[in-house]
Amino acid sequence: MSARFDQVPADPDTEVRKKREVEVDGYPALHQQWDWQGISGESLIFADPDVDGLSNTALKKLVASSKFVKGQGPVMLNRTDEGYIVVNFNYGA
Repeated sequence: MSARFDQVPADPDTEVRKKREVEVDGYPALHQQWDWQGISGESLIFADPDVDGLSNTALKKLVASSKFVKGQGPVMLNRTDEGYIVVNFNYGA
């Protein structure tokens, strides 16, 4: 994994099952599949400098229209203090 994603914060209650670096419409991202308290889901994590010109709304639309999102479930976005934008989607039980 590249140094770009070395400082991605880890939640101690979340089990990351798979992770790999990908590109979403030319933007580098870290794709994770995870389980948290009986809920499964996926995240695309972007380094803030890589998507500096995109608003939260634009990032959510970018992810929602990507090949990673299946179905019509919610797409949630969170900006971390460490300089990452985490976009969660594909929730299940």
